[in-house]
Amino acid sequence: RAQNQWERQVNGLKGPPKPPRKKPTVIDGDLVASSAVDTTNFKIGDNVVHDKFGAGVVAAIDGNKLTVDFAVAGRKRVVESFVAMG
Repeated sequence: RAQNQWERQVNGLKGPPKPPRKKPTVIDGDLVASSAVDTTNFKIGDNVVHDKFGAGVVAAIDGNKLTVDFAVAGRKRVVESFVAMG
């Protein structure tokens, strides 16, 4: 250990040596939930209402996520279940 510390000092390295990196853990299992949905009840141009952001117009759709241009809050991405047809 002393030899290793001396070699690190001679080579200009400071502090104790770093421990070896661990490999990432891989967990096998089934996907329980997914945000990607093939169908949605909304289409681009639909008027919608959100409890917090108010009224807006759907600008884009990605699965169950809607990009909505709200009149007051600006452009936001929301999950379709958080808006209603307006």
